[in-house]
Amino acid sequence: MYGRNPSRIPTYLIHIIAIWLLILFIPTMGQAQLESTMPLEVGNSWTYASDTANLTITVTETMTVLGRPAYRLVYDRGSSSLYEEYLSWNSQGQLLLHGRQGGLTPPVVFDPPLVWFTPGAQEGLGGTVNVYSDLEGTSTPVVATYYVAFMGDEVINVPAGSYTTTHVDELASVGEARWYTPDVGLAQLNYLHGGTATYRLVSHNMAVGIEEMSWSHLKASYR
Repeated sequence: MYGRNPSRIPTYLIHIIAIWLLILFIPTMGQAQLESTMPLEVGNSWTYASDTANLTITVTETMTVLGRPAYRLVYDRGSSSLYEEYLSWNSQGQLLLHGRQGGLTPPVVFDPPLVWFTPGAQEGLGGTVNVYSDLEGTSTPVVATYYVAFMGDEVINVPAGSYTTTHVDELASVGEARWYTPDVGLAQLNYLHGGTATYRLVSHNMAVGIEEMSWSHLKASYR
């Protein structure tokens, strides 16, 4: 006579567990894919070239801006730090600009943070924010309006290769433009701070790889 093995989990229960785990992981998976558009991890770096100079962007540390967590990106054009900005991703998959600072001038800090880029956006973004001149928000804010124009998808050729990108004009009134591509970040930028120049990606280094989990991989792990 064969008895029932109490240690064996019924197949239907394994399937139910797998489905529930997939439901739990879907938001995380989607977020990871969105965040790959501009990978923010300490140690990530990008090197660009223009007609006159090179530029390196490095994610140097995490920090807080107006009490919110953000990554510090340093723009280096040779012997000194040229510029820095503070970015993060929110739970809706939007890239946020918390603030920026150039040289010895006070920072420009936004409350709420500017929605700098939304993957898959088909129209411009805009809004009114309070602008502070310090990272803690102790200065008297100035009210300002910003606008980010969605320019569409474009294939661009840079020294690092050919990329399908999303082109956005950020703060269009001053003409700054950027081209984002998944798993890489900024493939090209038109940068006005310190002089107009177009910087094209030469190389990039990701400190932490981006892992993708598929439905087949999830099922295989529970067989």
